[in-house]
Amino acid sequence: ATRVEGISPPAAPDFPTGRFELAVEEGDGTERDRFPIAQPQTKVGRQTDNPALQSEVQLTGSPNVSRRQLALVWAERDGRPGFTVYNLGLNAIHVGDREVSGANAGKGALDVGGLGDHATWVAPGEPIRIGGHGPIVRIRDANEAEKEPEGGGGLEIKVEPPVDPDATQFG
Repeated sequence: ATRVEGISPPAAPDFPTGRFELAVEEGDGTERDRFPIAQPQTKVGRQTDNPALQSEVQLTGSPNVSRRQLALVWAERDGRPGFTVYNLGLNAIHVGDREVSGANAGKGALDVGGLGDHATWVAPGEPIRIGGHGPIVRIRDANEAEKEPEGGGGLEIKVEPPVDPDATQFG
Protein backbone atom coordinates (compact mmCIF):
# COMPACT_ATOMS: atom_id res chain seq x y z
CA ALA A 1 0.00 0.00 0.00
CA THR A 2 1.05 3.60 -0.53
CA ARG A 3 2.38 5.45 2.48
CA VAL A 4 0.64 8.73 3.20
CA GLU A 5 3.22 11.31 4.25
CA GLY A 6 2.92 14.95 5.11
CA ILE A 7 -0.48 14.67 6.73
CA SER A 8 -0.63 16.49 10.02
CA PRO A 9 -1.90 14.46 12.95
CA PRO A 10 -5.67 14.26 13.20
CA ALA A 11 -7.32 17.23 14.90
CA ALA A 12 -8.75 14.83 17.50
CA PRO A 13 -6.12 12.22 18.38
CA ASP A 14 -8.84 9.88 19.65
CA PHE A 15 -10.12 8.64 16.29
CA PRO A 16 -13.20 6.52 17.05
CA THR A 17 -12.19 3.24 15.36
CA GLY A 18 -15.21 1.30 14.16
CA ARG A 19 -17.54 4.29 14.22
CA PHE A 20 -17.39 5.26 10.51
CA GLU A 21 -18.05 3.41 7.27
CA LEU A 22 -17.87 4.42 3.63
CA ALA A 23 -21.05 3.53 1.73
CA VAL A 24 -20.89 3.29 -2.07
CA GLU A 25 -24.15 4.13 -3.85
CA GLU A 26 -25.48 4.03 -7.38
CA GLY A 27 -26.97 7.19 -8.89
CA ASP A 28 -30.46 6.12 -7.78
CA GLY A 29 -29.34 5.87 -4.13
CA THR A 30 -29.09 2.07 -4.05
CA GLU A 31 -26.23 1.07 -1.76
CA ARG A 32 -23.90 -1.46 -3.40
CA ASP A 33 -20.98 -1.69 -0.94
CA ARG A 34 -19.97 -0.60 2.54
CA PHE A 35 -16.40 -0.46 3.88
CA PRO A 36 -15.10 0.29 7.39
CA ILE A 37 -13.00 3.43 7.81
CA ALA A 38 -10.54 1.87 10.22
CA GLN A 39 -7.87 4.58 10.33
CA PRO A 40 -7.87 8.37 10.74
CA GLN A 41 -6.19 8.56 7.30
CA THR A 42 -7.75 6.32 4.64
CA LYS A 43 -7.29 6.27 0.87
CA VAL A 44 -10.13 5.34 -1.51
CA GLY A 45 -9.66 4.32 -5.13
CA ARG A 46 -10.39 1.89 -7.93
CA GLN A 47 -9.15 -1.66 -7.49
CA THR A 48 -5.61 -2.18 -8.84
CA ASP A 49 -2.76 -4.69 -8.70
CA ASN A 50 -0.14 -1.90 -8.68
CA PRO A 51 1.11 -1.67 -5.06
CA ALA A 52 2.24 1.94 -5.61
CA LEU A 53 -1.37 2.97 -6.23
CA GLN A 54 -3.38 0.66 -3.95
CA SER A 55 -5.82 2.20 -1.49
CA GLU A 56 -7.19 0.86 1.79
CA VAL A 57 -10.70 1.01 0.30
CA GLN A 58 -10.75 -0.43 -3.24
CA LEU A 59 -13.90 0.13 -5.30
CA THR A 60 -15.01 -2.29 -7.99
CA GLY A 61 -17.22 -1.53 -10.97
CA SER A 62 -16.20 2.13 -11.08
CA PRO A 63 -14.10 2.70 -14.21
CA ASN A 64 -14.11 6.52 -13.92
CA VAL A 65 -12.62 6.40 -10.40
CA SER A 66 -8.83 6.85 -10.22
CA ARG A 67 -6.77 4.12 -8.59
CA ARG A 68 -6.00 6.67 -5.87
CA GLN A 69 -9.04 8.98 -5.86
CA LEU A 70 -9.60 10.22 -2.30
CA ALA A 71 -7.72 10.60 0.96
CA LEU A 72 -10.06 10.85 3.97
CA VAL A 73 -8.39 12.52 6.95
CA TRP A 74 -10.23 12.64 10.30
CA ALA A 75 -10.80 16.30 11.22
CA GLU A 76 -13.38 17.28 13.82
CA ARG A 77 -14.66 20.80 13.33
CA ASP A 78 -16.28 22.78 16.15
CA GLY A 79 -16.86 19.52 18.02
CA ARG A 80 -18.60 17.94 15.02
CA PRO A 81 -17.23 14.76 13.47
CA GLY A 82 -15.99 14.94 9.90
CA PHE A 83 -13.17 14.42 7.44
CA THR A 84 -11.04 16.57 5.20
CA VAL A 85 -11.45 14.89 1.82
CA TYR A 86 -8.51 15.34 -0.57
CA ASN A 87 -9.25 14.69 -4.25
CA LEU A 88 -6.13 12.85 -5.44
CA GLY A 89 -7.57 11.66 -8.74
CA LEU A 90 -8.19 13.10 -12.17
CA ASN A 91 -11.98 13.64 -12.07
CA ALA A 92 -13.56 16.37 -9.96
CA ILE A 93 -15.65 15.45 -6.93
CA HIS A 94 -18.93 17.13 -6.01
CA VAL A 95 -20.12 17.68 -2.43
CA GLY A 96 -23.40 19.57 -2.44
CA ASP A 97 -22.79 22.69 -4.53
CA ARG A 98 -19.00 22.45 -4.01
CA GLU A 99 -16.84 21.13 -6.84
CA VAL A 100 -13.32 20.07 -5.94
CA SER A 101 -10.89 19.62 -8.83
CA GLY A 102 -8.62 16.60 -8.95
CA ALA A 103 -4.94 16.92 -8.06
CA ASN A 104 -3.91 14.05 -10.37
CA ALA A 105 -1.44 13.05 -7.63
CA GLY A 106 -0.06 9.97 -9.42
CA LYS A 107 2.31 7.35 -8.00
CA GLY A 108 4.84 7.61 -5.24
CA ALA A 109 4.81 9.08 -1.77
CA LEU A 110 1.73 11.13 -1.11
CA ASP A 111 2.14 14.58 0.43
CA VAL A 112 -1.23 16.25 0.96
CA GLY A 113 0.44 19.32 2.47
CA GLY A 114 0.22 21.17 -0.84
CA LEU A 115 -3.20 19.85 -1.85
CA GLY A 116 -5.39 22.36 0.00
CA ASP A 117 -6.93 23.57 -3.27
CA HIS A 118 -8.05 19.99 -3.93
CA ALA A 119 -9.75 19.40 -0.56
CA THR A 120 -12.99 20.09 1.28
CA TRP A 121 -14.37 19.26 4.72
CA VAL A 122 -17.20 16.73 4.73
CA ALA A 123 -19.57 15.83 7.57
CA PRO A 124 -20.93 12.28 7.84
CA GLY A 125 -23.98 11.78 5.64
CA GLU A 126 -22.97 14.25 2.92
CA PRO A 127 -22.89 12.63 -0.53
CA ILE A 128 -19.61 12.81 -2.46
CA ARG A 129 -20.09 12.24 -6.20
CA ILE A 130 -16.94 11.23 -8.06
CA GLY A 131 -16.81 12.57 -11.61
CA GLY A 132 -19.84 13.44 -13.67
CA HIS A 133 -21.67 10.15 -13.24
CA GLY A 134 -20.57 8.75 -9.91
CA PRO A 135 -20.36 6.56 -7.99
CA ILE A 136 -21.56 8.40 -4.93
CA VAL A 137 -19.75 7.67 -1.67
CA ARG A 138 -21.03 8.69 1.73
CA ILE A 139 -19.36 8.52 5.13
CA ARG A 140 -21.76 6.87 7.57
CA ASP A 141 -21.58 7.48 11.33
CA ALA A 142 -22.74 4.48 13.36
CA ASN A 143 -23.67 6.85 16.21
CA GLU A 144 -26.12 8.60 13.87
CA ALA A 145 -27.61 5.42 12.42
CA GLU A 146 -31.32 5.63 11.91
CA LYS A 147 -32.96 4.12 14.95
CA GLU A 148 -36.42 2.70 14.81
CA PRO A 149 -38.71 4.51 17.24
CA GLU A 150 -40.19 2.60 20.17
CA GLY A 151 -43.28 0.59 19.32
CA GLY A 152 -42.01 -0.41 15.89
CA GLY A 153 -42.07 3.03 14.33
CA GLY A 154 -44.18 4.01 11.41
CA LEU A 155 -47.29 6.12 11.35
CA GLU A 156 -50.10 5.22 13.71
CA ILE A 157 -53.58 6.06 12.47
CA LYS A 158 -56.56 5.84 14.78
CA VAL A 159 -59.85 5.82 12.93
CA GLU A 160 -63.08 6.30 14.84
CA PRO A 161 -66.25 5.66 12.87
CA PRO A 162 -68.83 8.44 12.88
CA VAL A 163 -71.58 8.10 15.51
CA ASP A 164 -74.95 6.99 14.11
CA PRO A 165 -77.66 8.90 16.05
CA ASP A 166 -80.25 6.23 15.18
CA ALA A 167 -78.15 3.32 16.49
CA THR A 168 -79.36 1.38 19.51
CA GLN A 169 -77.69 2.65 22.66
CA PHE A 170 -76.72 0.15 25.39
CA GLY A 171 -76.06 1.03 29.01
